[in-house]
Amino acid sequence: MSVFMQLVKSLYSPKDMALFRFQKIGKTILYITLLCLIATIPKTFTFEKKDIKDIISAIDSIYPILMLVVGIGIYLFQLFISFLGVTILAFIGSAMSDQRKLSYTQIWTLTAYSYTIPTILFMIMDLLKINVPWSFLLYTAIILIVLYLTIKEIPKPKEKHEL
Repeated sequence: MSVFMQLVKSLYSPKDMALFRFQKIGKTILYITLLCLIATIPKTFTFEKKDIKDIISAIDSIYPILMLVVGIGIYLFQLFISFLGVTILAFIGSAMSDQRKLSYTQIWTLTAYSYTIPTILFMIMDLLKINVPWSFLLYTAIILIVLYLTIKEIPKPKEKHEL
């Protein structure tokens, strides 16, 4: 039964409401979220013109703080995505290591350093307002190329010759 049907049945049927206790917790959380959204809508649209002017003036006074918080949020998100990307690309890098004896930690470190060139390149392009089509794929390809070239610089272990 959909969340919307549960909402309708909750308006008139205690018997059906009793059956809802067997559903998974996620659906209940979704239902509460929907209910709160519906309850919030009337409060959202009761602003008068004076209230809106007060809100705008309050935002003007906290704009620097708001920008700092947004900047920190964007940074933390980017940091998370970067760590995730390094971890995923390090798995690909471990397949590239061929006969070289590299631990995952070492490959992870090499991958992190392989991020330098594309990161600086795309930072400059962002500053110059240059839009690059397929930038994510290009960014990833550059990282993998640099990682491949870096791994190829590591010498293969010497073969042991038995006498």
